[in-house]
Parts: sequence; structure tokens; C-alpha cells
Amino acid sequence: GAPSSELSLIPFPTRQLFTEELHTFDIVIFQDFDYMPYHMSHYLGNIRDFVREAGGGFLMIGGDRTFSEGAYKHTPVGNILPVELLSGRGHINEELFTPFLTAAGKTHPITDLGRVYGAEQNFSEFRPLEGVNRVAKTKANAQTLLAHPFLNGADGNPLPVVAVSEVGRGRTM
Repeated sequence: GAPSSELSLIPFPTRQLFTEELHTFDIVIFQDFDYMPYHMSHYLGNIRDFVREAGGGFLMIGGDRTFSEGAYKHTPVGNILPVELLSGRGHINEELFTPFLTAAGKTHPITDLGRVYGAEQNFSEFRPLEGVNRVAKTKANAQTLLAHPFLNGADGNPLPVVAVSEVGRGRTM
């Protein structure tokens, strides 16, 4: 609830980062990030272009200010996500769950824990997650790597928890 002027010693360099410096990054990560208070709607197209044309990466991590909850559905960022978003808000499910590895997830380097830990290991051995942002479904050009064990998307398939896609020259997750 603090005014923006009290949040940091210097103003956040939004214009500079999302126009002049964006090409210097490999990936942009939005973790539970609401773009609206920062007047960033006109910079979201730059992020889309960074992915499509410059080959950058974009990762959105859930929370109550991302995906549908953050009103990303009809934005340039929403267009590059590997999932189709639901309209409106109120799509968070807060039940504990342990995602399961999909067929695509079993062969994808992001979810290949065997190489990292040097042995077979699966996601059921980890602590449960504390909720998920519901989405409509995985887009046709995307892959679901981890899925929800008891929630389904609008297409009847298990709800994607981690999905990836190639967008132009870049990638999104």
C-alpha cells in the first residue's frame, strides 16, 4: 500500500529497460508481476518482439498477479505464452498438489532430473505445490511438461502446470 515514490531510492528504469536495454538480456522473467501499476502496457509489445524476433526467452511464474489474474489475456505477452488464458479473474486453485511428468516432460531437458541428480528421480518425491493458476489449455504449438493430477483444462486434458513453446526465434515457458 505504499506509494511508488516510497518503494525505492530511484525510480524503476522501466522505459530504459524495456526499450534501450532489452536486447542485452537472454530472458525476461515475470514472477507474480502486475504490469499495470508500472504503466507498462505499451512495453509488452517490446517483450513479444524480443522473443519472436531477437530470439529471447520469456518465463511467467504464477501468482495472484499473473496469467488471467494479471489481465494478460489480450496483451502481446499473453499472445506468446504457451497456454491460452481464461477470461477475467478468479482462476486460482489453492489446493495442495504434486504435479506429474507428462510424456513430453519425460524427454525434455528442463524436466530431466536424472542428469542433474545422477539418478532416476521424479516429481512425486518433492513437496506439494501450494496452488496453481488455472488456464484454458496448452496452445497447439506448445508442450506441457508438468500437469495437474486432478484439475483439467477447457479441452478436458490435465491442466498444464509447466508448459513451453517456441515463438518465432525465441522460447517461452
